[in-house]
Amino acid sequence: MFKLKGLVALTAIALLSACGEPADGPAAFVRGVYAPYIAGGAEKAGLQSPDNLTAGLRAFIARADAYSRLIEEPVIDHDPITNAQDWEIKAVKVAVTRQPKDGEATVDATFDNFGKATTVTFTLREEDGGWKIDDLASDGASFRAGVEANLKPAGDAAAMEAPVRAIYARYAAEPKPEPLHRWVAFSAGLRPLMERQSAMGRRADTPVIDFEPPLDSKSNQLGTVSYDVVSSAVIARFQNGAEQKIVVYDLTQEDGAWKIANIRAPGGWDLLQKLAEAGVKE
Repeated sequence: MFKLKGLVALTAIALLSACGEPADGPAAFVRGVYAPYIAGGAEKAGLQSPDNLTAGLRAFIARADAYSRLIEEPVIDHDPITNAQDWEIKAVKVAVTRQPKDGEATVDATFDNFGKATTVTFTLREEDGGWKIDDLASDGASFRAGVEANLKPAGDAAAMEAPVRAIYARYAAEPKPEPLHRWVAFSAGLRPLMERQSAMGRRADTPVIDFEPPLDSKSNQLGTVSYDVVSSAVIARFQNGAEQKIVVYDLTQEDGAWKIANIRAPGGWDLLQKLAEAGVKE
């Protein structure tokens, strides 16, 4: 239930309605989208309200969120409804810039956010009996296009995959290859750490890393590997025995070549972190 602040906000929105517009039209829908922002209901604001989004946009956001967790970077780095990370929305005005036709419409929302005049363009579609957001744009930039740009490989995808493909090609050919630091294309930062941990393991007669990071396992029953290049990472998906694995390689470019700067199993272990915990540091 809205408090007085929320009721005042909703009243203000209602007063801005254009005369004669339908209560279930695209302009009214967009005003409703901004109501939680003005009322302070952040939990229902923006992309947190999936009922306001088309099925296509929901799937698009879910995909972006999944990649964010894999690469540990925010693929969606702002709220496209406010075109900002923080907000204090006032004086929302809307204008239908493309009248409803064939279940589509476009609406411009102009408002004040922390004293800055902002305009967001909504691309709407009729779905499940009501208007839904299918895309947004600010400053000439589409939300969907911006997310795709964040997911785009940082360089040539084939060149980025190459050092990772070389790892799995060797595991496919050899049950247990020699220590990784001797043959993997590690970065200038990771290679000495891997050399150090190998030496420490020999001295103590106990390995610092007691499994094969590229396999996320002590055993090698490698199946077919698929690769996905996103931002500065290569995601390897494969079967190892009965288990489905995902291993992520963070890459950096050195001397014109892509090198592996870290290896991670999302939600599990992080090679640099494991090395640090074992006292293997620069």
